[in-house]
Amino acid sequence: MGLRWVAIWSIAALACALPLGALVPMQFAIPACAVFLLLGLLLLQRLGARRYARIAERVQSAKGVRASSSRLHFWNDPGANLSNLSWSLTADLEDAYFKLIRTNIQLLALKELGSHIITSLDRARTMRSVLEYLHRGVGFPEHGLFTWDAERGVFEGGVRRRIAAGFEWVDEHFALPEVTGVLSRSLAARRSYLIRDADTHDLGALHGDVLFPSSDFKSFVIVPLLKSARAGNIWERKGCVAERCPASSEFTMRDWADKFANEPDPEFWQGGRFRCWSCTGFPVLGCIVATDTGRDVALSKVDRMMLETLAQNLSAVLENARLYEELKREERFRDHVIGGMSNGLVSVDLDGCITLVNQAAEQLSGFREADVRGRPSSELLLERSGRDPLRDALEADRSVRGMEAVLRTVEGTTLPIQLTTSLLHDESGRIYGAIGEFADLSAIKGMQTQIRNLDKLAALGRFTSSIAHEIRNPLAGINAGIEYLAKNMQGEDARHAEFITAEVARLDRIINDLFTAGRPLELTLRDTDPVELVERSIRTLEPSFSEHEVECVRRAQPHLPAIALDPGRIEQVLINLIQNAVEASPAGAEVVVEQRIGSSQQPHLPSSKGDSLIISVRDHGEGMAEEEREKIFEPFYTTKAHGTGLGLYICHHIVEGHGGQIVVDSRPGQGSCFMLCLPLGRILMGGASETADLARR
Repeated sequence: MGLRWVAIWSIAALACALPLGALVPMQFAIPACAVFLLLGLLLLQRLGARRYARIAERVQSAKGVRASSSRLHFWNDPGANLSNLSWSLTADLEDAYFKLIRTNIQLLALKELGSHIITSLDRARTMRSVLEYLHRGVGFPEHGLFTWDAERGVFEGGVRRRIAAGFEWVDEHFALPEVTGVLSRSLAARRSYLIRDADTHDLGALHGDVLFPSSDFKSFVIVPLLKSARAGNIWERKGCVAERCPASSEFTMRDWADKFANEPDPEFWQGGRFRCWSCTGFPVLGCIVATDTGRDVALSKVDRMMLETLAQNLSAVLENARLYEELKREERFRDHVIGGMSNGLVSVDLDGCITLVNQAAEQLSGFREADVRGRPSSELLLERSGRDPLRDALEADRSVRGMEAVLRTVEGTTLPIQLTTSLLHDESGRIYGAIGEFADLSAIKGMQTQIRNLDKLAALGRFTSSIAHEIRNPLAGINAGIEYLAKNMQGEDARHAEFITAEVARLDRIINDLFTAGRPLELTLRDTDPVELVERSIRTLEPSFSEHEVECVRRAQPHLPAIALDPGRIEQVLINLIQNAVEASPAGAEVVVEQRIGSSQQPHLPSSKGDSLIISVRDHGEGMAEEEREKIFEPFYTTKAHGTGLGLYICHHIVEGHGGQIVVDSRPGQGSCFMLCLPLGRILMGGASETADLARR
């Protein structure tokens, strides 16, 4: 461009010199034209210099470099400087192009990392991914990452920093008031900082120690991790004073660090924890720190924006992880509450199908939750009338408290229960199901039946005792008269008199039994080996086993303890129970006598930590219906042709006098099992005597 202008100005000077030579001598015309040409060249150089200066200033401004003087001296060639500037711009453009490619790759990696961590709930794995990305993805060899621990009230994490042998990872933690410098300002102001002059602006120290002691970085970036949404008027929901809550615009202290460090109210400290640590109004979740150590150029706005994008994704992960942990904590609490309930719990959906069964309901029914989930609730719960109580609650849109119902068991039987139904509502108040909570009434029903039986037996005992007393005196006179008349009788009359005497003797035995059952027992308690006691009772009945062709099977739990009882009385009970079992069993059957430790509340179930000695006598006879089972301990009730109906009545009286009980398990066609439950608590050294009424517990 300059040569063209020189040629133009040269031709113009010659063109002017020819006509000028006609007016003045040529020796004057040529110098005049040369001067004119020189002035033109100087003007051209100045115009080029100004143009170069404007271009150089634009280039410096685009590079972000502090503008310097770009004026050229008259001996400088603007064309050559423009050529050099063009080469420099070309090199910068090529470098920027490669940087752009590298940045695009980093942004793609950041996008992939963000999509990974935004859906992740594994907090530790996310932290490792972020640290790996800071080091290898965007090329920050020296960096730090901290997250907020609400339980301890500290930021915990660490830094990767330079040492003499390379880099090392150092775990660190600090409380908010323990940090200084730009890091403290960033956390307090909740904003990012890009510092290009680290000598002027100190990064900060943790509890007095420099964060990167061996580094000579010139620039650094600090980006806080913040919650995405404000907590609103959290101080009102927490019952705090607005002037003392940093989330309020009326806060009178400086910032959160000042609140944590200088709160004077001791009520804010609960068991060594500052209650604001876990407050949802505290907006900071952590921070990211990066320096230019190990990099060729200083950190720029692009680096800060990249770290801010990463911080947004990481903040979302931390919030999700916190919400997930709270949800899991609430689920565990709910499971512990439901699983620890002593009462059964069943929930259903709008179709009346079971959605939840707790452990107590599983134990009572024998069904596992997986077996009944999705099935109609009527397969588990029924009213006495046969209706489904939970479906009725859904259809009638009402709850019922304390109704009597039955629970079906896996064995096909039913248990009496007391049921309370409630409707389940969602956030909008719409019904989405129902829940039934029930308690087992078997023990209560059994106790009620037992109390009624005891009252009946007590009344019958008093009645029969008084009747026996009234009968005994005339009976003695009858017996004396018959004996007197029999002395003068022979033949058939003597046989009739003998028969009458035998029947009078039988009536006298019955009356003695009635007196025995009607008065308090005098028990002589001794520490007795139960195995030896049972063996003695079985030996007594060996002739009966042979007569009925029945085999006796003995089973005993090892190491049974000696217990305090009246061996004569309990042997009388065992003989009676075993004799009844022998007579009820067909020829060739077995009578099983078993001894073990068990629970008086559930004597049919084995238990290593029971409160009673259980002696069970099981036969393989015809069994009994429910009506028979309810009457077997009543006096004079018998199914035998020649029985008095007082044997089991007296057995019940003896066992009750020992503070125990007799439980019967019998069904038609399945035989009967009489379980004698004797308490273990009274182990005596030597012997003792008690009155049975005082010994009952």
